[in-house]
Amino acid sequence: MTATLGLVGVLVGAFLSQGLSALWQRRKERLEALVELVSANARVISAHERLYDLFAAGASPALNSDQVRQTLAERSEAHAQWRTSHARVEILIPDDEPLQAAIDDFGRGRASATVWIREYQSLGTAFSLADHAAAQEKAWLEMRHARYSLIAAGQAIASRDARWLPLKRKRAAPPTYRKLDSATERERLRALDG
Repeated sequence: MTATLGLVGVLVGAFLSQGLSALWQRRKERLEALVELVSANARVISAHERLYDLFAAGASPALNSDQVRQTLAERSEAHAQWRTSHARVEILIPDDEPLQAAIDDFGRGRASATVWIREYQSLGTAFSLADHAAAQEKAWLEMRHARYSLIAAGQAIASRDARWLPLKRKRAAPPTYRKLDSATERERLRALDG
């Protein structure tokens, strides 16, 4: 009887150990995917800003300049990284509505930014960024806003995932995020970014 009870205890322990190990692995994969997505978003925004900075002198730079080619190549690679990380998150975390909303918001901002960039690519030095200044700023703000929404959604997912795992620290409440409603909040975002 004692041997049977001991064997049952070992089997239950092995089962629990495997279960917790699987939970830890799932959580790790989900967190890595979220971090990759936020990093890819930051890279897309950075590539967008680098391209915008080329217009700082007021004139459109020549498309065949090394700096423009390098910046456009970096932008293309950043978008490819974003698509890959987006797909991974869609596979690992398919049903999270706030996360999906943030991803969709970022996609809309990214698409808006692409409009003026494609026009520049077709017109070259004849392109005038001044004609697209408002749309460019709106696209930039949408991407920044979506990035912060992604971070908040990722924190909420990480917090929910942690509820099922034994932790020795106090769990924080899931973060909340407000929509950008005013120019004051846009200025706050700009101040956060330096």
